[in-house]
Amino acid sequence: MKCFLPRSFIFFTALLFGCALAQNPGPGKIDPPPGKQNATSVLPDDEDWLSWKLPMIMENGLKNLFSEGMTEDYDHLLKTRLENVMIQWMIKGMRLVEDRLYEEAETPLNIFLLDENKKQEIFNKDAKKTLAILFNEFIEGHGEESRTFEESSPFTQKIIHSYTTKLFLKWFNVERKAGRISDGAEGHKSILTSPDNAASTFLSIRAHAQFFWNLPAFFTGSLDYSYKVSGNKLYLKIHNEYSISSGVTRRKDTDLHRVPGHICPLGNTEQYF
Repeated sequence: MKCFLPRSFIFFTALLFGCALAQNPGPGKIDPPPGKQNATSVLPDDEDWLSWKLPMIMENGLKNLFSEGMTEDYDHLLKTRLENVMIQWMIKGMRLVEDRLYEEAETPLNIFLLDENKKQEIFNKDAKKTLAILFNEFIEGHGEESRTFEESSPFTQKIIHSYTTKLFLKWFNVERKAGRISDGAEGHKSILTSPDNAASTFLSIRAHAQFFWNLPAFFTGSLDYSYKVSGNKLYLKIHNEYSISSGVTRRKDTDLHRVPGHICPLGNTEQYF
């Protein structure tokens, strides 16, 4: 536990969050049959969630209806990653949170069957359901690899009003007043909030406290800010990534990269705000 906790604090807390909510299932929730959960594997038994069965279903007759199943090489890489207990727990935590935030029975299948128009409709209305969809797309390996959210979207507004963005603006104002950032300047700044890379323990604790009032900010964690100064205006483009390395391993060589046209569970996804 001492090794696991500091490197994947966000997803460990996600697991606790999901477990806490599981004590009071949302409307229409159907709990898995007793005894059907495998504590050491993210791959459920036959009677549990369909989501991890979908790639196999596609490879057995539904490829043309949705998309191609996993390539042989990707399947091998995925199985190798799933031997890592930290990655297993990351998925369990994300899955529990996704399930509770979306608030519908059979959540993974419901999200998988959403068309892009319906997703965009949700993105424009509901930040929590947006987060559930993003988690699902990363875990299941479907949907858009890269998404851009407009400033008016609820999810973007949560990021704009996050403690992470407040930290960026504090840094920016110091640099601006010191004359190190002038009109017309463009640059990049990453705000790191994980326990193993934040500037201080207090900063990390404060960022993770967003769990209580800003779940989208909490579950994006560290963010990358690209900025441009023009006159009296500051223009920002904020970047987030869901990946194995950002979740638990902190090693880019453990990441999986999507193969166009194929289902790619745990393949990197990114969001721009």
